[in-house]
Amino acid sequence: MQRVSRIHNVFSKLKQREPMFARLKTPFFLLLEDDQEAHLKMLEHSARGRFEIFYVYKTNLNPRICEMTAQHGFGAEVVNLQEMKRAVRIHGKVLLNGIHKTDEELLFAIRNSKVRIIVDCLEEIQRIAELSSGKRVPVGIRISLPGEWHRYGISSKDLPKAFSSDAIMVEGLHVHNGHEKDFSTDRQNMLYLRKIIQKNRKHLTNMKWVDIGGGFFPGGYGRFSQVRSAAKRLGASFLAKPSIRDFDYKDVLGLLNNIHRFFIRYIVPVCPQEPKLYIEPGMLIANPNIYFITKVVSKKAGYIVVDGGTNNLPVMKGKAHIVVNLSTKGDLRRINGPVSGPLPRFCDVVADYYFGDTAQIGDLIAIADAGAYTYSYAHFFVRPVAHFYTIKDGRIRKIG
Repeated sequence: MQRVSRIHNVFSKLKQREPMFARLKTPFFLLLEDDQEAHLKMLEHSARGRFEIFYVYKTNLNPRICEMTAQHGFGAEVVNLQEMKRAVRIHGKVLLNGIHKTDEELLFAIRNSKVRIIVDCLEEIQRIAELSSGKRVPVGIRISLPGEWHRYGISSKDLPKAFSSDAIMVEGLHVHNGHEKDFSTDRQNMLYLRKIIQKNRKHLTNMKWVDIGGGFFPGGYGRFSQVRSAAKRLGASFLAKPSIRDFDYKDVLGLLNNIHRFFIRYIVPVCPQEPKLYIEPGMLIANPNIYFITKVVSKKAGYIVVDGGTNNLPVMKGKAHIVVNLSTKGDLRRINGPVSGPLPRFCDVVADYYFGDTAQIGDLIAIADAGAYTYSYAHFFVRPVAHFYTIKDGRIRKIG
């Protein structure tokens, strides 16, 4: 695979140019800042004149990731007070989302002109009224969509009550129903939103933006499960094999182009004034240029055992990431065999196969696309949370 070769080449040059890299204590996360900078520039250029980008803080709250998005003019989407306080210091616009918000969070948002609350239920509007001391608060309304995500947002039958409240001024509408978006889903969401706007147009004279959320699947991995992994080793062949596909920015750009086209076709004509289009990429920003580096510490019973486990990679369970043996000197062939972490848990398996030479004790292993929902979710269980490093212009720094 082209990306496997690229990953190996990048780290081969890094080891030659920066001796400190090989001396860092494993496991650790590593952000390639130069590559991330190029990626963010590409996103910024693609969005210009069409979207406003809000980075989803919960994806990866590392300070350097957040700072880089702010430097490119992106806003922030946050879900708690800690994230909000950090975001208002460095971003021009902040969206406070979430199915439940504390009074402290609501009050902070009401008092800060950079923040817009995304209201999730009627009770939240009542609490805003009580906290705002009669002030009319500009907000967005999250609209509940049919399907498995219907518990998020306000239902269509309750929207008239929300829109007519004297406590809020509706500046935006938010629709989002999960990840791995495709063209048909986005078109369906736009058509549903169009009907909502048409039905409630008289209440939306102050509407300035529409937020379609995130979930733009950035590629880089397929899916596997511990059940499939175990069944495979027991000889069961009826389970589908996971697939790994390269990150392809063109795929995502094509998706965003279609979203914008749907927005112009279906939403803009029915609005009292032309709204801006907000998007909230998380994985698309945090994943592509962050790696988890770990070391082979043992080989037994057909397993390669590494010193970094799923306490640092909690959401990787169920996903097959690109895993490369950085100590490879020969061909980057696929080696079948489970890569296990050091935790005393059956499910502490980070991969079913890897690329490169057959791993030996002491070899460094890179797990790609390791930025999203890993460092933010990491926890102490048997082993501590791994350190986070960045490298820029050949200099390695510890962050966070």
